[in-house]
Amino acid sequence: MANQRILFLDLARGLAVFFMILQHGMIMYAVDEGAGTPVGDFIVLAGTAPAAPVFMFIMGGFFLKARDMEAVRLRGLKLMALGYVLNLLRFSIPTLLLGAYDGWGPDSPVGQFFAVDILQMAGFSLIVMSTLAEMKPRNWVLLALAVGGTAPFFWAYAPRNFILDILWGSGPNVAFPIFPWLIYPLAGMCWGRGFWGEENTDGFLNRSMAAGLVFMAVGGVCWLTIDTPWMPAGDYSRSGLHVHFFILGFVLAWLWLFHGVARVLEGGALARLLSFWSRNVTPVYVIQWLLVGWGMLVVGYQESSAWMAAGLGLAVVGLTHVVTRQYDSLRPWGY
Repeated sequence: MANQRILFLDLARGLAVFFMILQHGMIMYAVDEGAGTPVGDFIVLAGTAPAAPVFMFIMGGFFLKARDMEAVRLRGLKLMALGYVLNLLRFSIPTLLLGAYDGWGPDSPVGQFFAVDILQMAGFSLIVMSTLAEMKPRNWVLLALAVGGTAPFFWAYAPRNFILDILWGSGPNVAFPIFPWLIYPLAGMCWGRGFWGEENTDGFLNRSMAAGLVFMAVGGVCWLTIDTPWMPAGDYSRSGLHVHFFILGFVLAWLWLFHGVARVLEGGALARLLSFWSRNVTPVYVIQWLLVGWGMLVVGYQESSAWMAAGLGLAVVGLTHVVTRQYDSLRPWGY
């Protein structure tokens, strides 16, 4: 039972890894990020709700298995530092070598270095969660609602600089600000509190899926009808609380689906592959971005057709897997 519980989470996260890599290849290599083409639009869509929200939600769910909060906070700091090292290696140096950038702007080597991506957000989230671990779950819910509800105010009026961008930055290089993305790990904590203490896994996930469908219905209707400065439809990086209700509902239904899929795939090659990517999600993330970033020097930035970019994305998936396998066999730093 315990192995099955973990397998379906690994499958969901492993598939999110696959979608993520393909999306990165599309947005970095395809003209106009593949927009307006069936393959480009599908890959970019697959790399949204089924990817980062799933990562962050599952991270919150697994967080409750941790016992040493000091170790969690240290890991959070390491992830944040790794995010900036990765910025330097994947974007700043290749951009410097390409030589075409706008002084100190967001596309410059300096601007790329201070970009806020999922590693910074995940690391900061771990630090926040470690301070909330002893609180009652209702406080996690209230904080998630507060983060999502107040985020548009901070985007509009709060001071912004490279230090504060991780909290509420609204620039083009801030993909995952804490306001509102902290919603997902906090929601994952609430879900995990029920999941890990529940013997009837099927019953819990059925109830979770039903709640997800309600979230999707309510959030979807509001998303289609409300677009105000304080509850904007926005975009993937910054949108109102109603959009995140819809995405959270999707995540809950998605996990229910994978619990069923796990029963079919358990023990098979595909399950082993996705589980490997899930267990090694941080090395995979770093390696694939290094390949994508340095690949710009070979194929150019947004110069390929959507189909070519999809092929390049698949090539990056394969190379990432090979390199990660080698890294996993060595583990030079113990992680």
